[in-house]
Amino acid sequence: MPKELRSYPLTYLDLEQNLGIFGNLLGTVLGEGHPLTANYRLFWTALTKQYRPHVRQQIESHRTALKPVHILRSIQMMCYDWFDAKRSAVTPDTPNFTQILRQMGLGCYVIPLLRLPLYQMVTGTGRHLPPPGNQGPPNLTGTITSDDASTVGGLSTTTGLSGLTGTTSLTGLTWGTGRNALVVNEHADSHLASLIPFNRKLKDIIGSTQPPTTDGGDPICLSYDVKGGCYSTCRHKANHNHVLTASEKGRLENYIADRLAKVQSP
Repeated sequence: MPKELRSYPLTYLDLEQNLGIFGNLLGTVLGEGHPLTANYRLFWTALTKQYRPHVRQQIESHRTALKPVHILRSIQMMCYDWFDAKRSAVTPDTPNFTQILRQMGLGCYVIPLLRLPLYQMVTGTGRHLPPPGNQGPPNLTGTITSDDASTVGGLSTTTGLSGLTGTTSLTGLTWGTGRNALVVNEHADSHLASLIPFNRKLKDIIGSTQPPTTDGGDPICLSYDVKGGCYSTCRHKANHNHVLTASEKGRLENYIADRLAKVQSP
């Protein structure tokens, strides 16, 4: 099996990280003024400010067949169509990445076909495969891959989503039975998430500083409270079951604003 198909995102948090990386790649390679970059920015804003809870709910529900790779595949196909039109000397339509989210919200999103090797990995079976010759264009992006990990978040990538178990508790929704399981924040604040720019990583914003604390003096986990999830091996995992108060949110907002001002200054 090709190396680039050995792992793929299993959770919503993994998906959002992949989407952020791909957006950064577009801005770096194509430039901020490129139509693909500009419209992807609109997609990212819509995801973080409006559609995040809905998309996460659909991905984490055992009642739907939607998986993170399907969203990535839809974005890939739209990019491929745009570049294919340019190569064919045809004026391409402006890609509407946000339409993916809107269709999901309206319940009319059509799950795209996956290339055969990836389909087998995602479903964990070689049966009920898509018809031959309908696999779409070649794989043009690495946003759904990793270098050499055969597991994601402590979960085997050869079992598909059937290898996941979910339990709801006071600490939120925990996916996976591995030591490094994902803990989803069921009380995530979309406003806090919107404060993080598209092209900024939390670790770069935090730097060598100490994050703000709760009213009880414990450090706030920015990944859990801003990004909507963190892992069970986090050093601040004891605080993952804490719902931020109004004063704690205020301190966190001020901290993010102060740090952004410093990292963005020349």
